[in-house]
Amino acid sequence: MSLLALIVPLWAVGLALLAMRRVGSLVHFPRPRAIGLVLAGMVVAAPTLLLESWLLATLEWSEAALPGGRAGSLAAACLVVAPLEQLSLVLVLWPLYRVRGLPRFGSGVLGAVLVALGFGLVDGTFTVATSGRGWEVVATCALVATSGFSAGLWGWTLGVSRHERSRWLPVAWLSATLLRGFVEHLAHGHGPGLLITLVPLGLAAVWAARSFLTKLEGPRESMLPGVELLRELGELAGGPESSARHSRHSMLPEAPSFDQVRAAWQHKHRPALLHWIVLGAAVCFGATLLALAGAVALANGLGLDLSRIDDTDVGAMAPLSLLVVAVLLAFLAAGYLVSRASAADSVFEPGMGALVAIVFLSVLLWMSEPVAGVLSLALAPLAFGLACAGAWLGLERARSRG
Repeated sequence: MSLLALIVPLWAVGLALLAMRRVGSLVHFPRPRAIGLVLAGMVVAAPTLLLESWLLATLEWSEAALPGGRAGSLAAACLVVAPLEQLSLVLVLWPLYRVRGLPRFGSGVLGAVLVALGFGLVDGTFTVATSGRGWEVVATCALVATSGFSAGLWGWTLGVSRHERSRWLPVAWLSATLLRGFVEHLAHGHGPGLLITLVPLGLAAVWAARSFLTKLEGPRESMLPGVELLRELGELAGGPESSARHSRHSMLPEAPSFDQVRAAWQHKHRPALLHWIVLGAAVCFGATLLALAGAVALANGLGLDLSRIDDTDVGAMAPLSLLVVAVLLAFLAAGYLVSRASAADSVFEPGMGALVAIVFLSVLLWMSEPVAGVLSLALAPLAFGLACAGAWLGLERARSRG
């Protein structure tokens, strides 16, 4: 298990180097300051973890997946672990903000991410080293990345004007704390069967990080390192002619930025139509039921036992993945159908309809089965994004025909 524990610090250091390479050069962040912030996060981790352990023992709460203890695990993650971690990160970065060491919102994000990665390096290494479960490495690496992302949510407020910071810092900090606590609960409050739920949250984080980098550097090319690596390999394999063709026709289209998403939600020619929001929610709900029925039929045809779905069993990930894919495709199709049927000029009605359906399904699942409710919350960002993507496809097709 000691060898597995080495994966976590390597992962945290790799993320820190990637953040410095992609953001540090754009905001002119000094390298000694970056190293100092990572070390400061490592130093503050030990007393924070000791305080967390003392509070959890006093309250008799546990993060672990205990039978009948799901509510206690969620409370431990969201009311103790995540708030103490995020508070300690703010306290580390606050002196640098006071001496105006974070002049831009990009530098505020980078500073918060580096401190969080230093904290996650110590926390994650200790967790894996003291755990007897191999799958803990995957969950811990996801937690380290989530810690950096959630810290970036409030870090940008330290790099803007004092007026803007005073207005947005509490909201951003609370959002980051809830996100960090929820992912902590997914990783430690359940078994390995629900590790798949970290995938949609990770995809949403990748898109948000990509949009942030685009805002800093400009929409000239994709900011994802994996895309750049594939591009370079393609150019090496195909030679100069392949490189020239790629420069004229990119095979990897640009993902929409925050500004493009905001523009797609704005109405241009008419006010919002409330009845299409209601109909959109009904379409999403009906499409989800049809997709689940089709997934059950397909599972029976493939010989997958859906009764094996248990969050404490790794073998449950295969049938659970089938259900997840079916639900996500249902939201994509529903968004497209509502957009085409309503003749909308924005994604507002399909998107709001999908949001209403997600809230309704989450409440329904929480009332029937808490584990299914946790799964619905984890899938919510990707389901909502796919519904909006389907609506956008419907708008683009209507424009091309028009």
